[in-house]
Amino acid sequence: MSIQLSLPRRDTKALPLPDEHSIAWPLAALALILCLHVAVTFTRSINWDEFIVYAQIHQLARGELTLPLQTFQTRLFQWILNLDVSNIDQIIAARVVILGCVAVTASAIYFLAERFARREIALVCALAWLSTGFVIQHGTSLRTDPMAAALLMTSLAIMARTRLGLGMSLIVAGLAAVSVLITLKSVLYAPAFAGIAWLCWHTGGRSRATTLKLVRLALLVPALFAILYFVHGSYLPQEDSATAIATQTAGLMFRPFEFTHWRHSLKFVTIAPFLAILLVLIPHYIRRQTERPVAEKFALIGLALVLSSLLFYTNTYAYFFVFILPPACVACAPSVEAIVQRYSLGLLTMALTINAVSVFALEDTEVLATQRSIVEAADEIFPDPIDYFDGTHQIAQFRKANVLLDAWNIRTYFYGGHATSMEGKLDTTVVPMILTNTLVLQDALEGTDRVTLLQRVDIAMLRDTYVRFWGPYWIAGERLKASETRTVKIRVPGPYTVNNGSITINGSVFDPGEVVLLDRGTYVLGGHSSPVLLLWGDHLKRPDRPAPREPYWELF
Repeated sequence: MSIQLSLPRRDTKALPLPDEHSIAWPLAALALILCLHVAVTFTRSINWDEFIVYAQIHQLARGELTLPLQTFQTRLFQWILNLDVSNIDQIIAARVVILGCVAVTASAIYFLAERFARREIALVCALAWLSTGFVIQHGTSLRTDPMAAALLMTSLAIMARTRLGLGMSLIVAGLAAVSVLITLKSVLYAPAFAGIAWLCWHTGGRSRATTLKLVRLALLVPALFAILYFVHGSYLPQEDSATAIATQTAGLMFRPFEFTHWRHSLKFVTIAPFLAILLVLIPHYIRRQTERPVAEKFALIGLALVLSSLLFYTNTYAYFFVFILPPACVACAPSVEAIVQRYSLGLLTMALTINAVSVFALEDTEVLATQRSIVEAADEIFPDPIDYFDGTHQIAQFRKANVLLDAWNIRTYFYGGHATSMEGKLDTTVVPMILTNTLVLQDALEGTDRVTLLQRVDIAMLRDTYVRFWGPYWIAGERLKASETRTVKIRVPGPYTVNNGSITINGSVFDPGEVVLLDRGTYVLGGHSSPVLLLWGDHLKRPDRPAPREPYWELF
């Protein structure tokens, strides 16, 4: 007699996928793309304007910050300077806060879009923003754009979803006021606020009470802005004129149909094609939704009109899209709904997700290590803070002695003559180092003919004053060939170390390793039997690792 034992048969069928219209698709995609944003936070290279924001945080701590506008965020990040980590890691710590801003903005897009569409459609609106190529790359950068987007979108969402009592009005106005303090470009959201205000007025029955609430809200924003501006500015050592700053900002930022940076708009379309299609379809599908109340249509049009700033706002760099797209993504709700009905929720979600993953896969994670090496070298060479020249405020613990050569300062730099030149700065300030972290400075020191953004006197001064020390670091000094005699102008006073061979300075002989104190002035230098290097500083230490190679930055 034989007994046969049989085990239960396993079900070899694969787990069923959710229905093509299931809300599980956008939820899973949101979870995945948020993970991509976390990864970018810790691996993407630091952009030059992130170093500027970080340098302003240091300037506030040193009592040197004088700009009252567009610097309020420096007070929010003072805590990172207490972290016992490198500059790069302090910036990354600040990026974690910006990552929170990204999550807040996505949530605000969802809650605002849900005012106009079903939950799954609202989730896709948030997904459309999070998956945009520029948002993947720059959404968590230490800039004012993601902070302002979070503040303004939260303000809009609360405004659209509440009755605007006094408490909520204070919150809405406070968020908007802080956003303007952080960046004046917050005024570009005006059409969105106008559209939502119109919707609130109609939803409230166009009553006198609703009108008064909206008027109160409109008055609270400038009032809270003035209070916060006064408090912030009163603690600055020297408050620059807000009127002058605002006037200069308007003159440089708002130039209709100039399209200075149109390439970034073109690139946006190429790395976010699905969102670009949804944006183009907004007017068509708003018009086709005859059942939608007119007040809602006006609100959606107001949200979409924020994108019109691309026609007159000049600084439309890649990171600007992080700031300007959220209202438009809410306005995409009708076009998202139409696409989902024609195809499926799962298909649109997959398309947006594939776009995000593709952009993330092309990220260059090696540049950050190069930047870390450059920044850490500064403390190795100069244990004590110094003044220095560079292009981007990259060494924030040191004081940058030259102006930033951007659209804001280039006109002042050129037409200010000696008063604004680097050579003029050397008359009163000891600047022993220059960090050639931009092409302009590299060309100025390496003798090519492509220098166009520097005064001629500065080009001559740089080539005559600094010698290469390590990688992009150049130090004040003089090189002499064997038996060479030359009259030089010392512009950077202080201790100089004799290296390699002996040197004669105004008739006195100094042997290798000796340190001589030199003041500003003209000296006759003479080399002896071997080439000699006279270098500023008391035996400066070179980093014991090879200098990093370019690129030093990841381009937009």
